Amino acid sequence: MANVKTITATTTESAVEFNATYQFMWFRNFGENDCYICAHSGIVASADDVTLLKAGEVARLTLPQAPAQSKAYIKAADGSNTVEVHAQNYSDCPFKVTGKGGGSGTSANIYRTTTALTDGATTNPITVDGNDVTAVSGDFAIYNTQEFIFDGTQWNLLGDRVGLGDLAYKSSATGTAVTTVGTLPSLTYDSTTESFTFSAGTLPTTGTVTVS
Repeated sequence: MANVKTITATTTESAVEFNATYQFMWFRNFGENDCYICAHSGIVASADDVTLLKAGEVARLTLPQAPAQSKAYIKAADGSNTVEVHAQNYSDCPFKVTGKGGGSGTSANIYRTTTALTDGATTNPITVDGNDVTAVSGDFAIYNTQEFIFDGTQWNLLGDRVGLGDLAYKSSATGTAVTTVGTLPSLTYDSTTESFTFSAGTLPTTGTVTVS
């Protein structure tokens, strides 16, 4: 399960801490100023291990597994910003991303779930890697051989991979094609005997095409 906090990031570095061990932290910057986030203290802008969290955008940190409690650090580049933080043990983004310019973007999350889904099902959240994940509009889920998309209210079946042949999972196929081209039909006239001779020709023959 994810834990969620809303914090205020300032130009003074501060810790973001959860009372459990999590593998990932996702940050969403609701402010107008950029922030810097890092898995350890001593944030230096542009350092290799420091992540830039731009205004209005999201970013993820992968946390070390040794500590008993999950902790990260944040610092605003200027002023103060409101930042929402999700701590979780799965890497998928928990936020529904909104596009710039007022347009609404859609989530790019694709989940493989153990929750039984059917066309029209309203099940939400779903189970992914043993964790509850709340889907948002535009999310995809794979259950067994079926693929679904969530429209914000229900799951819609996109397709089922049952019955697909080998070529459905290949990007190319190679093999031998025509081995003999055959001959065309012909009609000839003998002026001496004043007779026609017709030949039906022969059909082409093919070899076996194999998928690789």
